[in-house]
Amino acid sequence: MRGDDADERARFRHRRIPVQDDFIAYNLKELGLSTHVLHNNTATFYDRDKVFSKLGFDSFTSIEYMNDVEYNEIGWAEDGILTGEILDLLDSTAARDLIYTISVQPHGAYPAESESAEIEVVSGVEDEALRGELEYYATQLRAVDDFLRALTEALEALGEPAVLVVYGDHMPSLEIEESALDSGNLYTTEYAVWANFPLEAEDMDVKAYQLASHVFEMLGVNNGTLTKFHQMNDWSGAYETELRTLQYDMLYGDRVVYGGENPFAETDMRFGTRDVVLHRASVRGDTLTAYGENFTPYSVICIDGRRVETAFVSENEITCPADSLSPDARVSVWQVAEDGTALSSAVVYEESG
Repeated sequence: MRGDDADERARFRHRRIPVQDDFIAYNLKELGLSTHVLHNNTATFYDRDKVFSKLGFDSFTSIEYMNDVEYNEIGWAEDGILTGEILDLLDSTAARDLIYTISVQPHGAYPAESESAEIEVVSGVEDEALRGELEYYATQLRAVDDFLRALTEALEALGEPAVLVVYGDHMPSLEIEESALDSGNLYTTEYAVWANFPLEAEDMDVKAYQLASHVFEMLGVNNGTLTKFHQMNDWSGAYETELRTLQYDMLYGDRVVYGGENPFAETDMRFGTRDVVLHRASVRGDTLTAYGENFTPYSVICIDGRRVETAFVSENEITCPADSLSPDARVSVWQVAEDGTALSSAVVYEESG
Protein backbone atom coordinates (compact mmCIF):
# COMPACT_ATOMS: atom_id res chain seq x y z
CA MET A 1 0.00 0.00 0.00
CA ARG A 2 1.49 3.30 -1.04
CA GLY A 3 1.14 6.78 0.40
CA ASP A 4 1.45 10.03 -1.50
CA ASP A 5 4.80 11.67 -2.14
CA ALA A 6 6.64 13.30 0.77
CA ASP A 7 6.06 16.89 -0.41
CA GLU A 8 2.30 16.33 -0.59
CA ARG A 9 2.28 14.87 2.92
CA ALA A 10 4.24 17.85 4.24
CA ARG A 11 1.72 20.25 2.70
CA PHE A 12 -1.24 18.29 4.05
CA ARG A 13 0.03 18.43 7.64
CA HIS A 14 -0.50 22.18 7.63
CA ARG A 15 -4.03 22.12 6.20
CA ARG A 16 -7.27 21.96 8.13
CA ILE A 17 -10.31 20.14 6.83
CA PRO A 18 -13.07 22.75 7.28
CA VAL A 19 -16.13 20.49 7.30
CA GLN A 20 -17.34 16.93 7.64
CA ASP A 21 -17.11 14.98 4.41
CA ASP A 22 -17.37 11.69 2.55
CA PHE A 23 -15.65 9.37 5.04
CA ILE A 24 -16.23 5.65 5.39
CA ALA A 25 -17.95 5.97 8.77
CA TYR A 26 -20.70 8.10 7.22
CA ASN A 27 -20.96 5.68 4.30
CA LEU A 28 -21.38 2.61 6.49
CA LYS A 29 -23.86 4.34 8.79
CA GLU A 30 -26.12 4.44 5.72
CA LEU A 31 -26.13 0.64 5.94
CA GLY A 32 -27.07 0.68 9.62
CA LEU A 33 -23.63 0.14 11.12
CA SER A 34 -22.52 1.69 14.39
CA THR A 35 -19.10 3.29 14.05
CA HIS A 36 -16.35 3.26 16.67
CA VAL A 37 -12.73 4.27 17.17
CA LEU A 38 -10.47 2.33 19.54
CA HIS A 39 -7.02 3.60 20.53
CA ASN A 40 -4.73 2.43 23.34
CA ASN A 41 -3.21 5.88 23.68
CA THR A 42 -4.40 9.21 25.01
CA ALA A 43 -7.50 10.62 23.33
CA THR A 44 -6.00 14.04 22.68
CA PHE A 45 -2.98 12.82 20.67
CA TYR A 46 -3.17 14.65 17.31
CA ASP A 47 -6.48 16.18 18.51
CA ARG A 48 -8.26 12.89 17.97
CA ASP A 49 -10.78 13.82 20.65
CA LYS A 50 -11.93 16.60 18.30
CA VAL A 51 -11.40 14.97 14.91
CA PHE A 52 -13.33 11.71 14.99
CA SER A 53 -16.77 13.27 15.46
CA LYS A 54 -16.13 15.13 12.20
CA LEU A 55 -15.40 11.80 10.50
CA GLY A 56 -18.75 10.29 11.39
CA PHE A 57 -17.85 8.09 14.36
CA ASP A 58 -20.35 7.37 17.12
CA SER A 59 -17.87 6.52 19.88
CA PHE A 60 -14.19 6.85 20.73
CA THR A 61 -12.67 4.52 23.32
CA SER A 62 -9.20 5.75 24.24
CA ILE A 63 -6.83 4.58 26.96
CA GLU A 64 -8.60 6.84 29.44
CA TYR A 65 -11.49 4.34 29.37
CA MET A 66 -9.44 1.14 29.75
CA ASN A 67 -8.35 -0.89 32.76
CA ASP A 68 -5.63 -3.49 33.21
CA VAL A 69 -3.44 -1.89 30.54
CA GLU A 70 0.12 -3.24 30.43
CA TYR A 71 3.02 -1.16 29.13
CA ASN A 72 6.23 -2.12 27.38
CA GLU A 73 9.71 -1.12 28.39
CA ILE A 74 9.57 2.35 26.82
CA GLY A 75 6.07 3.21 27.98
CA TRP A 76 3.79 2.32 25.07
CA ALA A 77 0.60 0.43 25.89
CA GLU A 78 0.73 -3.19 24.79
CA ASP A 79 -1.75 -4.17 22.10
CA GLY A 80 -3.07 -7.29 23.83
CA ILE A 81 -5.65 -5.11 25.62
CA LEU A 82 -7.34 -4.41 22.28
CA THR A 83 -8.80 -7.88 21.68
CA GLY A 84 -11.16 -7.65 24.65
CA GLU A 85 -11.96 -4.03 23.86
CA ILE A 86 -12.89 -4.91 20.27
CA LEU A 87 -15.17 -7.72 21.45
CA ASP A 88 -16.79 -5.38 23.99
CA LEU A 89 -17.47 -2.85 21.23
CA LEU A 90 -19.04 -5.55 19.08
CA ASP A 91 -21.33 -6.40 22.00
CA SER A 92 -22.12 -2.77 22.85
CA THR A 93 -24.78 -2.35 20.15
CA ALA A 94 -27.36 -4.55 18.47
CA ALA A 95 -26.21 -3.24 15.09
CA ARG A 96 -23.28 -4.33 12.99
CA ASP A 97 -20.14 -2.36 13.67
CA LEU A 98 -17.21 -0.59 12.06
CA ILE A 99 -14.29 -0.43 14.49
CA TYR A 100 -11.28 1.64 13.48
CA THR A 101 -8.49 0.50 15.80
CA ILE A 102 -5.20 2.35 16.20
CA SER A 103 -2.53 0.32 17.99
CA VAL A 104 0.75 1.63 19.41
CA GLN A 105 2.90 -1.13 20.91
CA PRO A 106 5.71 -1.34 18.33
CA HIS A 107 6.36 2.43 18.29
CA GLY A 108 9.79 3.85 19.15
CA ALA A 109 12.16 5.33 19.97
CA TYR A 110 13.80 1.93 20.36
CA PRO A 111 16.44 1.30 23.03
CA ALA A 112 19.88 0.14 21.93
CA GLU A 113 20.02 -1.99 25.07
CA SER A 114 16.86 -3.71 26.24
CA GLU A 115 15.97 -5.96 29.14
CA SER A 116 12.87 -7.24 27.38
CA ALA A 117 14.25 -8.14 23.93
CA GLU A 118 13.67 -11.85 23.26
CA ILE A 119 14.66 -12.05 19.59
CA GLU A 120 18.31 -12.07 18.57
CA VAL A 121 19.61 -10.59 15.32
CA VAL A 122 22.45 -12.94 14.40
CA SER A 123 23.63 -11.54 11.08
CA GLY A 124 23.37 -8.66 8.63
CA VAL A 125 23.72 -5.79 11.12
CA GLU A 126 27.19 -4.74 12.17
CA ASP A 127 26.23 -1.65 14.18
CA GLU A 128 25.72 -2.81 17.77
CA ALA A 129 23.25 -0.07 18.73
CA LEU A 130 21.11 -0.65 15.63
CA ARG A 131 21.16 -4.38 16.29
CA GLY A 132 19.83 -3.77 19.80
CA GLU A 133 17.09 -1.52 18.45
CA LEU A 134 16.09 -4.15 15.88
CA GLU A 135 15.97 -6.88 18.52
CA TYR A 136 13.67 -4.79 20.68
CA TYR A 137 11.47 -3.86 17.70
CA ALA A 138 11.23 -7.48 16.55
CA THR A 139 10.20 -8.52 20.05
CA GLN A 140 7.40 -5.96 20.03
CA LEU A 141 6.28 -7.13 16.58
CA ARG A 142 6.03 -10.69 17.85
CA ALA A 143 3.75 -9.44 20.62
CA VAL A 144 1.60 -7.72 18.00
CA ASP A 145 1.46 -11.00 16.08
CA ASP A 146 0.22 -12.67 19.27
CA PHE A 147 -2.48 -9.99 19.59
CA LEU A 148 -3.60 -10.49 15.98
CA ARG A 149 -3.66 -14.25 16.47
CA ALA A 150 -5.88 -13.89 19.54
CA LEU A 151 -8.10 -11.42 17.70
CA THR A 152 -8.62 -13.61 14.63
CA GLU A 153 -9.34 -16.61 16.82
CA ALA A 154 -11.95 -14.59 18.71
CA LEU A 155 -13.51 -13.29 15.49
CA GLU A 156 -13.54 -16.81 14.05
CA ALA A 157 -15.72 -17.87 16.98
CA LEU A 158 -17.86 -14.74 16.89
CA GLY A 159 -20.91 -16.26 15.24
CA GLU A 160 -21.41 -13.38 12.82
CA PRO A 161 -19.54 -12.27 9.68
CA ALA A 162 -16.39 -10.27 10.39
CA VAL A 163 -13.74 -8.71 8.15
CA LEU A 164 -10.39 -7.57 9.50
CA VAL A 165 -8.13 -5.18 7.57
CA VAL A 166 -4.61 -4.68 8.94
CA TYR A 167 -1.98 -2.22 7.74
CA GLY A 168 0.91 -0.13 9.01
CA ASP A 169 0.66 3.64 8.64
CA HIS A 170 4.39 4.41 8.82
CA MET A 171 7.81 2.80 9.01
CA PRO A 172 9.47 2.19 12.40
CA SER A 173 11.75 4.95 13.68
CA LEU A 174 14.92 3.09 12.74
CA GLU A 175 17.79 4.24 10.55
CA ILE A 176 16.58 2.29 7.53
CA GLU A 177 17.63 3.12 3.98
CA GLU A 178 15.35 2.38 1.04
CA SER A 179 18.04 0.11 -0.41
CA ALA A 180 17.56 -2.23 2.56
CA LEU A 181 13.87 -2.79 1.79
CA ASP A 182 12.43 -5.34 -0.63
CA SER A 183 10.01 -2.67 -1.85
CA GLY A 184 12.74 -0.06 -2.22
CA ASN A 185 10.30 2.53 -0.87
CA LEU A 186 10.10 3.92 2.66
CA TYR A 187 6.50 4.95 2.03
CA THR A 188 5.13 1.54 1.09
CA THR A 189 3.61 -0.83 3.63
CA GLU A 190 1.93 -4.21 3.44
CA TYR A 191 -1.74 -4.74 4.21
CA ALA A 192 -3.78 -7.86 4.89
CA VAL A 193 -7.49 -8.66 4.60
CA TRP A 194 -8.91 -11.52 6.69
CA ALA A 195 -12.48 -12.75 7.02
CA ASN A 196 -14.22 -15.47 9.00
CA PHE A 197 -16.12 -16.48 5.86
CA PRO A 198 -15.11 -17.25 2.26
CA LEU A 199 -14.07 -14.01 0.58
CA GLU A 200 -12.78 -13.57 -2.94
CA ALA A 201 -9.88 -11.16 -2.68
CA GLU A 202 -7.68 -9.72 -5.40
CA ASP A 203 -4.00 -9.41 -4.50
CA MET A 204 -3.10 -5.92 -5.68
CA ASP A 205 -1.20 -2.81 -4.66
CA VAL A 206 -3.30 0.20 -3.68
CA LYS A 207 -2.80 3.75 -2.48
CA ALA A 208 -3.75 4.36 1.15
CA TYR A 209 -6.83 6.31 0.08
CA GLN A 210 -7.95 3.43 -2.17
CA LEU A 211 -7.84 0.71 0.46
CA ALA A 212 -11.36 1.14 1.85
CA SER A 213 -13.02 1.16 -1.58
CA HIS A 214 -10.94 -1.88 -2.56
CA VAL A 215 -12.17 -3.83 0.48
CA PHE A 216 -15.73 -2.56 0.01
CA GLU A 217 -15.69 -3.89 -3.54
CA MET A 218 -14.82 -7.35 -2.22
CA LEU A 219 -17.91 -7.08 -0.02
CA GLY A 220 -20.25 -5.68 -2.66
CA VAL A 221 -20.49 -2.28 -0.94
CA ASN A 222 -20.36 0.96 -2.93
CA ASN A 223 -21.77 3.56 -0.52
CA GLY A 224 -20.08 6.93 -0.75
CA THR A 225 -19.16 9.26 -3.60
CA LEU A 226 -15.42 8.59 -3.34
CA THR A 227 -16.01 4.86 -3.02
CA LYS A 228 -18.01 4.86 -6.25
CA PHE A 229 -15.37 7.01 -7.96
CA HIS A 230 -12.54 4.65 -7.01
CA GLN A 231 -14.50 1.53 -7.93
CA MET A 232 -15.65 2.85 -11.33
CA ASN A 233 -12.14 3.83 -12.45
CA ASP A 234 -9.16 1.72 -13.42
CA TRP A 235 -6.82 4.15 -11.57
CA SER A 236 -5.10 5.24 -14.78
CA GLY A 237 -5.38 8.03 -17.34
CA ALA A 238 -7.15 11.09 -15.96
CA TYR A 239 -8.01 9.34 -12.69
CA GLU A 240 -5.59 11.31 -10.48
CA THR A 241 -6.56 14.68 -11.99
CA GLU A 242 -10.27 13.97 -11.68
CA LEU A 243 -9.79 12.74 -8.11
CA ARG A 244 -8.05 15.97 -7.10
CA THR A 245 -10.85 18.00 -8.70
CA LEU A 246 -13.47 15.98 -6.84
CA GLN A 247 -11.63 16.30 -3.54
CA TYR A 248 -11.23 20.05 -3.93
CA ASP A 249 -14.93 20.48 -4.63
CA MET A 250 -15.80 18.44 -1.53
CA LEU A 251 -13.39 20.14 0.84
CA TYR A 252 -12.84 23.69 -0.36
CA GLY A 253 -15.12 24.31 -3.34
CA ASP A 254 -18.84 24.80 -3.84
CA ARG A 255 -19.69 21.14 -3.15
CA VAL A 256 -21.26 20.83 -6.58
CA VAL A 257 -21.17 17.06 -6.23
CA TYR A 258 -23.70 17.38 -3.37
CA GLY A 259 -25.86 20.05 -4.97
CA GLY A 260 -24.13 22.78 -2.98
CA GLU A 261 -25.12 21.25 0.36
CA ASN A 262 -23.24 19.43 3.10
CA PRO A 263 -25.09 16.17 3.75
CA PHE A 264 -22.78 15.15 6.60
CA ALA A 265 -23.55 16.27 10.16
CA GLU A 266 -20.94 16.10 12.90
CA THR A 267 -21.80 13.23 15.24
CA ASP A 268 -22.56 13.56 18.94
CA MET A 269 -19.66 11.24 19.68
CA ARG A 270 -19.41 9.67 23.10
CA PHE A 271 -16.17 8.70 24.81
CA GLY A 272 -16.13 5.02 25.69
CA THR A 273 -19.11 2.71 25.45
CA ARG A 274 -19.13 1.60 29.09
CA ASP A 275 -20.69 4.27 31.29
CA VAL A 276 -18.41 5.59 34.01
CA VAL A 277 -20.86 5.73 36.92
CA LEU A 278 -20.67 7.51 40.27
CA HIS A 279 -22.95 5.90 42.87
CA ARG A 280 -21.94 7.70 46.05
CA ALA A 281 -19.09 9.34 47.94
CA SER A 282 -18.26 9.10 51.62
CA VAL A 283 -15.64 10.55 53.97
CA ARG A 284 -13.74 8.55 56.55
CA GLY A 285 -11.04 10.38 58.45
CA ASP A 286 -9.13 12.56 56.01
CA THR A 287 -10.03 10.52 52.90
CA LEU A 288 -12.95 10.86 50.51
CA THR A 289 -13.88 7.68 48.67
CA ALA A 290 -16.00 7.64 45.53
CA TYR A 291 -17.81 4.42 44.69
CA GLY A 292 -19.08 3.54 41.24
CA GLU A 293 -18.49 1.55 38.08
CA ASN A 294 -15.88 1.51 35.33
CA PHE A 295 -13.43 3.88 37.00
CA THR A 296 -9.95 3.84 35.45
CA PRO A 297 -6.57 5.33 36.40
CA TYR A 298 -7.71 8.42 34.46
CA SER A 299 -10.77 9.00 36.66
CA VAL A 300 -10.41 12.24 38.63
CA ILE A 301 -12.52 13.39 41.56
CA CYS A 302 -13.71 16.98 41.41
CA ILE A 303 -14.98 18.84 44.48
CA ASP A 304 -17.18 21.80 43.63
CA GLY A 305 -15.74 21.67 40.12
CA ARG A 306 -12.11 21.67 41.32
CA ARG A 307 -9.93 18.71 40.42
CA VAL A 308 -8.12 17.05 43.29
CA GLU A 309 -5.32 14.51 43.30
CA THR A 310 -7.00 11.14 42.92
CA ALA A 311 -5.80 7.62 43.69
CA PHE A 312 -7.14 4.72 41.65
CA VAL A 313 -8.06 1.75 43.84
CA SER A 314 -10.23 -0.34 41.53
CA GLU A 315 -12.82 0.05 38.81
CA ASN A 316 -15.35 0.54 41.62
CA GLU A 317 -13.39 2.80 43.97
CA ILE A 318 -11.21 5.92 43.82
CA THR A 319 -10.03 8.17 46.65
CA CYS A 320 -8.74 11.67 47.32
CA PRO A 321 -7.82 13.81 50.35
CA ALA A 322 -10.83 15.27 52.16
CA ASP A 323 -9.02 18.33 53.52
CA SER A 324 -11.33 21.28 54.30
CA LEU A 325 -14.30 19.51 52.71
CA SER A 326 -17.52 21.39 53.40
CA PRO A 327 -20.64 19.40 54.35
CA ASP A 328 -22.49 20.51 51.22
CA ALA A 329 -19.59 19.99 48.80
CA ARG A 330 -20.55 18.73 45.35
CA VAL A 331 -18.56 15.67 44.27
CA SER A 332 -18.22 14.60 40.63
CA VAL A 333 -15.90 12.34 38.65
CA TRP A 334 -14.36 13.12 35.28
CA GLN A 335 -12.24 11.18 32.82
CA VAL A 336 -9.20 13.37 32.18
CA ALA A 337 -6.59 12.92 29.45
CA GLU A 338 -2.86 13.03 30.11
CA ASP A 339 -2.66 16.66 28.99
CA GLY A 340 -5.41 17.69 31.41
CA THR A 341 -8.28 17.79 28.91
CA ALA A 342 -11.59 16.78 30.48
CA LEU A 343 -13.20 14.20 28.19
CA SER A 344 -16.44 13.22 29.94
CA SER A 345 -18.12 13.21 33.33
CA ALA A 346 -19.43 10.20 35.20
CA VAL A 347 -23.10 9.38 35.10
CA VAL A 348 -24.57 9.81 38.59
CA TYR A 349 -26.76 6.94 39.78
CA GLU A 350 -27.55 7.07 43.47
CA GLU A 351 -27.84 3.69 45.13
CA SER A 352 -31.19 2.86 46.70
CA GLY A 353 -31.68 1.33 50.07
